[in-house]
Amino acid sequence: MKFLKQTTILLLLAVLTFSVSAQKKTTVFDRNVLVEVGPDDETTSLEVFSLPKDGELRYYLSVGPVGIGNKVVQVYADPISELFIPLGNTLDESMKTLETINDYFKMPKGSENTILGCLTPLLPKDDTEVFKVTTGKQLFSRYVKFSIDRDEYLREAHVTRSDFRNLVNSLKIYRKIHPKEK
Repeated sequence: MKFLKQTTILLLLAVLTFSVSAQKKTTVFDRNVLVEVGPDDETTSLEVFSLPKDGELRYYLSVGPVGIGNKVVQVYADPISELFIPLGNTLDESMKTLETINDYFKMPKGSENTILGCLTPLLPKDDTEVFKVTTGKQLFSRYVKFSIDRDEYLREAHVTRSDFRNLVNSLKIYRKIHPKEK
């Protein structure tokens, strides 16, 4: 019985590791997705990907589509535009930036910080804007809200702590599987 449990756990870990390490390469845009976390298979809310620019790789966090509205009501009417946060030129820099974002979840409810990002369709651009990062708590979960005022509307994206933690852990596994990629 103990052997069966151990074998089952090892098989599950192998399948999980394989699914995390599976990379999607979109040849049209050269967007190489390293890890992704989403509510289901149909939609992706978070992903870390690399993109070749000027002869070197740059890493980005996609927070996914951003709602448009005001402080009370947000409508997700623009499924093409995404919030991209530059992470760095190496996986080490990317992990440090992700750890900084992860620290925002530990701050008291209502704490505000800023981060550079760009809200564009399909791929990130070099010109970035300052996004406000606000911490929040809802029942038993914590979240951060990335927001920016644009064209008299508030644009927002929410990321839960559990989704972000899963993304960071998946990237750590990716780094162990691909040790040569710095």
